[in-house]
Amino acid sequence: MKLTPHEKKILEIVKNHPEIINDPVKRAEIAEKNGITEKTLRNRIADLKKYGVIENANKSKNQNTVNEKNGVSFDTIYLLKVYWRKRQLITSIVSAVSIVAIIISLLLPKYYLSGATIIANKASTGISSMAAIAAQYGFGNMFGGTGDQVNRYLAILKSTSLKQAVIEKYNLKDRYKSKTLIDAMTEFSGNYNVMLDEEMQVSFTFIDKDKYLAAKIAEHILYTLDSLNQTMDNSSGRNKRIFIEKQYNETLDSLAILENRIASLMKEGNLIILPDQLSISAEQAALIKSNIIMKEIERDVLKKTLKANSPTLTLIELELKSLNEQFSKFYSDTEDGLFINFNKAPSLSIKYEKLKREVEYYSELLMFVGAQLEEAKIEEIKDIPTFQILDYPQVPDKKFKPSRSKIVIASFLLAFSFSIIGIYLRERWKLESK
Repeated sequence: MKLTPHEKKILEIVKNHPEIINDPVKRAEIAEKNGITEKTLRNRIADLKKYGVIENANKSKNQNTVNEKNGVSFDTIYLLKVYWRKRQLITSIVSAVSIVAIIISLLLPKYYLSGATIIANKASTGISSMAAIAAQYGFGNMFGGTGDQVNRYLAILKSTSLKQAVIEKYNLKDRYKSKTLIDAMTEFSGNYNVMLDEEMQVSFTFIDKDKYLAAKIAEHILYTLDSLNQTMDNSSGRNKRIFIEKQYNETLDSLAILENRIASLMKEGNLIILPDQLSISAEQAALIKSNIIMKEIERDVLKKTLKANSPTLTLIELELKSLNEQFSKFYSDTEDGLFINFNKAPSLSIKYEKLKREVEYYSELLMFVGAQLEEAKIEEIKDIPTFQILDYPQVPDKKFKPSRSKIVIASFLLAFSFSIIGIYLRERWKLESK
């Protein structure tokens, strides 16, 4: 269809500003810029619609607008004007949602948090000493360090036994309206948290609607932890005491065996007190030997002056014979057993000294192990706190959750965002559908 120059001008304006078809404000603005009235522009647009020309141009322009990266008119000025026209709607939606959020935040129940922080006790001197002894016998792993204690605390705090004890103590199954104990434990676990920081400090927290109950449950968790840990410590202490007691009894048995061997050696060698006997025997043997030498000298001198059958020489010979018999007893076993047989003295001395060293060793070990056994008995029955409390459970002054301000602010932002997005999508759909 052939258009007049004026109609062609209007068509060109529509192509450049498709929003004037539906927006009277924009249409008046564009009309004023092109030196025509808004009414004239509106009538010409109506004529072009009748010809079917403006619809095709509008669709082409709309398609180009959708495909443009920045949306020159639709995404900037046009949208701002749309939002301005819809400001009351946006305000109403945001206000309504914010009021509902405030009401909901006020109706939500308050939860309070209480908890505690603990550290492991340092190992006692007795345990350290027993650990040293155990290490000598290959049982060093029986005596754990601080790391093992902390791991035990964490295991107990997370254990089913502790949770069940707390649930039964405060009847939390009914409080949580749980059908089974497992359901109550699940609810309890959701309100209960255990943590370990870099300094090996163990912390736990518990949340409840009743701030006094939250503090009481935190205290009971501490009590249960200490009770279970003491039970395990007593079991460990019993094992340590049994180990030390076994070493003590083995040392006693070794001493008894050595004492029997010494008794057998003394009976075999006719010994009473070996060092004293050796000393006395040596002195007596030396005395007798000196007498023999003197008598031999006297005999040799008298032989030169007296006859062979002289009574004096006969007497000296008898004396020498008696002395030699006495001296020979030091190299043979005698009935009285007073003097030690010099032939057996070296072996007897070696055996005796060896047994003596062993007896001294086991006697010292018995004293040492005996002291450790007494310490182990004390460790087994002791009743002192198994950990140190850094932060004791307190009744909280302020609620832990919910945070009303966060709920209201989040609701305000969501309502505003959805309002803006909804209006944008609606306007976009209206333009594209036309």
